[in-house]
Amino acid sequence: FIVDELHFLGGDSGPTLEVILSRMRYVSSQKQQRGKSSSLRILGLSASLANAREVGEWMGVPTKSQFNFSPKVRPTPLEIFFQSFDQSSFSAR
Repeated sequence: FIVDELHFLGGDSGPTLEVILSRMRYVSSQKQQRGKSSSLRILGLSASLANAREVGEWMGVPTKSQFNFSPKVRPTPLEIFFQSFDQSSFSAR
């Protein structure tokens, strides 16, 4: 089971993705309890994830099976920009 764009857990579709992952983990645990020889492998992918270790632990991934690559190995450097706006009052919606 491949989960791409894992960083969406923190966005609008996060709860849906969380339910899907939780359900797949449940299915995997049920297969293991019934003695099925093939276990479910979950592969989570993300371009940038600040809390990769925490997400991996939540997914039940052993520490030795987590791979979090340093920004130094990226073929294109990752650039971070912060932009702010001065606004004295918010308009009503």
